[in-house]
Amino acid sequence: MKKIFCPLGISAAACLLLACQQSLKTAVAEETAIPLPKETASLTAKSKILDKSIQQTCITEYRCKGEKIVKVVETIKSSKKTPAKNSIKLTFNNNTQQLLAAVSEVGKRYTNINWHWQVKKDYAMLTTATGTILAEQCEVANSSKTN
Repeated sequence: MKKIFCPLGISAAACLLLACQQSLKTAVAEETAIPLPKETASLTAKSKILDKSIQQTCITEYRCKGEKIVKVVETIKSSKKTPAKNSIKLTFNNNTQQLLAAVSEVGKRYTNINWHWQVKKDYAMLTTATGTILAEQCEVANSSKTN
């Protein structure tokens, strides 16, 4: 145990309280410095390695009326715990924005605050949020898929 110097002006009770406080601090510090068991450390390392999510990327290039080109990168990531959330990154006139899937009666529809991308059976169309058509009668020119 560590010796504590007690000046004459402090009462014996105050010195005893100070000594108890010092021994309590060292006991708490020793308890908190307990290392994890080896089994727990190996389990946390293994859980970081195992990732059972699936990610697929599909890159599609569309040629539209007026020789306009729209490039769409669709990423689908899903796992057992979380369902797949579809989003795309759409590039038009060197401007790329991320659009999220929206409910559509026919085909697929992706939207954000600025753009709306509608893909139907025969063609696709890009419009602004105000309804201005940016690209229409878009047909698939090139498509590739990766895992």
